[in-house]
Amino acid sequence: MDSCKIVKDTINVQGMLCPKPLIVVKNYYEKAEIGTYFLVTLDSEISVLNVERYLKNIGAVYEIEEDNSGLFSIFVEVNKKSVQSENSDGYLFYIASDKMGDGDPDLGKMLLKTFITQIKNLQQLPEKVIFLNSAVLLLTNSIISDELKELESKGVEIYFCGTCSEYYSVTSEISVGKVSNMLEIMEFLRKSRVVRI
Repeated sequence: MDSCKIVKDTINVQGMLCPKPLIVVKNYYEKAEIGTYFLVTLDSEISVLNVERYLKNIGAVYEIEEDNSGLFSIFVEVNKKSVQSENSDGYLFYIASDKMGDGDPDLGKMLLKTFITQIKNLQQLPEKVIFLNSAVLLLTNSIISDELKELESKGVEIYFCGTCSEYYSVTSEISVGKVSNMLEIMEFLRKSRVVRI
């Protein structure tokens, strides 16, 4: 992006909890005039990933920089408005625990691992698989991770809650899927048939 362009506003979302940074940026972008530029400052890598995916999905022009102190700056050009489809006839799996059912925890973990490894054999694959709360711990398991990567290769989108992975301190151990946030997850749940596990 041309550094000579004049930045109209600076939006500081440092210290805000997910998904607030995304909401602030989304609201600003949708109200901004086309052809203007703004700067977003952030201090969370998860928030950067969420904002970046939003900007990429709507086709915005942007640049991301990180300074030596771990702060991020996103320079954004408002070049088009967000257009999102409301139509979906697919389904998704919503997994909110690292075990299946309310019985013995070890049995529940075994059952859920079996469930995940069998998704690929379904006649109709889900559009998405979403991992929330302690379910993000499953993504650190190499066997499950490999199964999910195979699903991704078949067109299934894998998402996990960034706040949850940070809470359990496993973000750096996850090598599959895309980091998501509560606002985006709510939109996924609203637009799809949800199968809760």
